[in-house]
Amino acid sequence: MVVLDAKLVELIRACRHFDVPKLLAVRRMTLADPESLKWASREHLDAAFTVLLTEALRQLGEREIEAASARHFEPLLPPASEEVRTEDGWLLYSLSRPLLAARDGPSVSIRPSQPEADIAAVLEDQPKPFTTFAELFDDTICGYSRRALSVLAVRATRAHIPQPFYLAPTFVQCFEDVVRRMVLPSVRNSRRIRELGTSRKWAEVGADPLIAVIQSGDARDNVILHQWDARWQELSSPPAPKAKAKASGEMPWDDFRDHALANAYQAPNALRAWILPQILRWEPEALADGWRELAHLYTQEFAPASRHDRARDGAFRDGLLKWIERLPAHGGEALAAKAFFECPKCDRLFLRKVMQSVGADRDDRILPLLSEFLDSLPK
Repeated sequence: MVVLDAKLVELIRACRHFDVPKLLAVRRMTLADPESLKWASREHLDAAFTVLLTEALRQLGEREIEAASARHFEPLLPPASEEVRTEDGWLLYSLSRPLLAARDGPSVSIRPSQPEADIAAVLEDQPKPFTTFAELFDDTICGYSRRALSVLAVRATRAHIPQPFYLAPTFVQCFEDVVRRMVLPSVRNSRRIRELGTSRKWAEVGADPLIAVIQSGDARDNVILHQWDARWQELSSPPAPKAKAKASGEMPWDDFRDHALANAYQAPNALRAWILPQILRWEPEALADGWRELAHLYTQEFAPASRHDRARDGAFRDGLLKWIERLPAHGGEALAAKAFFECPKCDRLFLRKVMQSVGADRDDRILPLLSEFLDSLPK
C-alpha cells in the first residue's frame, strides 16, 4: 500500500471541492513550482490531479462535458498561452472519454469519491522497491508492456464486433499473468540474462538501463528482445513428432482462450500468436503521442468546433499513414485498429482505403496486423 506524503494529502484535501478551471490553474502552478517537487514527484502530482480532475468532470455531468468537448474544452480552460491551453484541453479530453463511454456500457454503480484511495491505487503502478534482479526484471518487462496495452485499450464498442486482444482493456492482466508464469522464468534463466543480472549494481541504477535495451530495437546484440522472442517462439511452435506433448498448464493458449470467452474479445490463436512478442516493442509514450495526434486530427476533420478549426479533407487518413510508418513493430497498425472502435468515421471501408494508399490491400505482408484485423471482422 502506498503511503502518501502528508503535504500531498493536504493538497488533495484542499483541492477536492475545486471546479475544473481552478484545478487546472492550481495544477499548472504546482507542477511549475520547484518547491513542490521536493516533497512529491511529478508522477505523484500528476496522479493526484488526474483523480481530482476526473471527479470534477464527473460532477459536471455528461451534458456539460459534451458541450465543452464540442468547443475543445475552451469554456473550462483558465487563461494561459495557447500552447498551455492546448495541452490542458487534451488532458481534459483524455479524462472525459471514459466518463462519456460509460454511459453506453452496462449500468454501474458509481461510488462516492475517495481521492486519497484513488490516488494511492494509481501510484501503485509506480516503480516498486525490489530486492533481487529477478524482481526488477519481471516488474520492468510487465510494467512496460502494461503501459503500452493501456494506451491501446479501447473504451468504445461497435455492435457485434469483438475487440482483438491487444485492444481489450481486460487483456492487460491476463497477458501479464501469462508472461510472469510462462515467459519470464525461462527468459531469466538464459545465460545472457543471468550475465546481465551481474553486470551492474541494479539497486543503484534501477530499471532505466533495461528499458533502454528494450527500446534499442532489433539489433543483434539486444539480449532482452532476443530471449523474449525465443521464448514466445518456443510457446508458439508445435511439438516435434517424437517429442513428449507439453501439458496444457505449460502453454498459454487455454488461458488466453478462456479469458477471452469470459470477457468477449478475440483471443490470440495460431494466426495471431506472432503479435504477442511485438507488444514489448510498442513504446508507451510513442503510442500515446500518436493517439493524441490522431484523435485531434479526427476531431478537426469530422467534428470541428467551428469552420475555422476544420482540418483539410484527408488529414486524419494522412495522420494514420504517418504513425503506421513511424511506429515500430506494427504499433501504428494497432492504433489504426483502435481508431476503428473509437472514431465512427473510421470504418472498414476507410481502413481499406488506408491500406490501398500503401499498396497493402492485396498484400498482407505490408501491413499484417491491420490486414489480419480487417479480415477478422464479421462479413
